[in-house]
Amino acid sequence: MVRAFTGLMAFWVIAFIFSYMRQVELQNIVENKTYSNVKGCLTNYKVKKPKQGTIVESFNVGNVDFEFSNYDDPLYFHSKDHLDNFLKDGQCVSIDYVKKGGSNKIIKISSSS
Repeated sequence: MVRAFTGLMAFWVIAFIFSYMRQVELQNIVENKTYSNVKGCLTNYKVKKPKQGTIVESFNVGNVDFEFSNYDDPLYFHSKDHLDNFLKDGQCVSIDYVKKGGSNKIIKISSSS
């Protein structure tokens, strides 16, 4: 019983440290402004529901592709971050993003004129 508790606590501590390190990494990106920015209007906006409870959204701004789902990393913008459906073709935005794992992760998205 003690070994199981110790193992569980060790796992929790490692998971916490890993999560904290990722948050610090993102904070450094924002503070040092080492992210990219694109401004323009959304094109090719699509919403897919490949299975019950999953929403995948994709669109382009200029020549930059974005895709995210409600199961994506909560550190970055994802489908759970907006319920008002403000994303649509023709919506003009400014997006701060980083390239991570082969895709563009949104740090901040805001409407622009």
